[in-house]
Amino acid sequence: SSTDAAVCGGAVRAQAASDTTTRRGMAGGYAGRNRGGHIWGNNTAAWKQENTDGKYNGPQRVAYAARIRSVYGAEIAGGYTGFMDAADTAEGGSLSLLGGLIKAGNLAGVLSVVYPTEEHTKVTGPLRNMSYDQWKTWVDNIGKYGAYGKEFTEVATGDGAVSVTDQDSLDKFLESYIFGFNVVAGRAEYRTGANLHDSGVAGGHVGLMRTGTITDGQSMDVKTVSAMRAAGGYAGTMESGSASSFGSIQLFGDKGIKLDLGQMLDVAQVFVPVIKSSSVAGYRKGMKITAAGEDITHGTGNAGGYVGLAVGGQIWGDLDQNGQKLADGVTAAGANVSNLRKVEGRNNVGGFIGVATAGAVADVDTNASEGFLQGILDSLVSNPASLVSVLQATVTTIRGAHVSSDDPAWGYTVNGAYESKDGKGNTTSRYALNAGGFAGSLQAAILGDKDSAKGTGSEVDTAKDSAALTVTGLRAVESGQYAGGFFGLADVSSV
Repeated sequence: SSTDAAVCGGAVRAQAASDTTTRRGMAGGYAGRNRGGHIWGNNTAAWKQENTDGKYNGPQRVAYAARIRSVYGAEIAGGYTGFMDAADTAEGGSLSLLGGLIKAGNLAGVLSVVYPTEEHTKVTGPLRNMSYDQWKTWVDNIGKYGAYGKEFTEVATGDGAVSVTDQDSLDKFLESYIFGFNVVAGRAEYRTGANLHDSGVAGGHVGLMRTGTITDGQSMDVKTVSAMRAAGGYAGTMESGSASSFGSIQLFGDKGIKLDLGQMLDVAQVFVPVIKSSSVAGYRKGMKITAAGEDITHGTGNAGGYVGLAVGGQIWGDLDQNGQKLADGVTAAGANVSNLRKVEGRNNVGGFIGVATAGAVADVDTNASEGFLQGILDSLVSNPASLVSVLQATVTTIRGAHVSSDDPAWGYTVNGAYESKDGKGNTTSRYALNAGGFAGSLQAAILGDKDSAKGTGSEVDTAKDSAALTVTGLRAVESGQYAGGFFGLADVSSV
């Protein structure tokens, strides 16, 4: 399925603010909120009756949000999906019927039914992928009376019209004029409470990703992404999900299902957010990411070219386009940031990621205490060896990720310098804590794969390393405490 906006772009707005009882203000170019749903492009599953061999035989296409111009969410905004989270298993409805089927041995499989997945999805900016028929319709009905911009008026009504005669000539012409889309989360100040403390996040593809899997989700023509808490060219925030109960079934605690370590690891991996083979390509004149929050105590102000804040997130670019391990001769799809111009924030700032940490830490403000990790941690407090194993399964991992600028001659900047005003209007120069060309702050995170490079003899051929991480075209990094060409701070974390 697809949503096809007007050739000059479509706007999506969710303007109501949340309160402690109701979550509102979630906007996305394709879906405002994906709550345990499955959005699958190019899929052959037998979900229709139109099949003869157990597979769907009808038309297939990418699940596409075409020609988005702007997305605004009062709380959460994403170029494709605003808020991605698991279905609420504690409420009524058909999901509650599954409660009686849950046993320790099949818990992970049952829980996977309620977490969201998105496969082969895409969002682009205005003018992208306009068909020649659409162009002709526009020229004949609108453009011939004049158009916005001298170039389009000339090509529609003047001598330039003869230069666009088919799809190829149209695509060539539009390459110089395609413009980007903006993603904005409106919340300006941090507030405590349910539905509020995690708001103020925006991403070029997904705003807040709390569990779930995205495979081959592409964002093109992202121009600006701005938010208070976290902003990222692809994802604003990636966090571990929550499901401490499933209908009437308690998962943890004295009355919970008794799980061994292996079963706990399976459950943990279900609720850790995973992005595979998905990239963001900025607007042709450069992408700018801004996280304006100054409340360091509550973890606001995190910005990254790909993701602002990742808590237990998995970003894997060393796989093929379907999210599978590479076959011989197949090139990795990558989890890349291209056409980047500037990333700026007031806490942790990075060309790829602002801050990466494990799924349960004491020094970032997340909803971990409400989620499965807290339940697991409570169950393992007296068993340090098992605790370590679970934490290893939920650390942030990044593989096969590359950052590059829009203009090799200029490069991109990672900026942690800003001006702060007090209540009397006095201005003070301040700086973000950590900034790096790739990552601002790394806490309990694993980057790359030490065994992935393939070469001959004792030499490692890094060109054949599908899990490699690279920064190309970095111009400047500025922060107050730690600054580095690749990362600002890499440190252990605390539980």
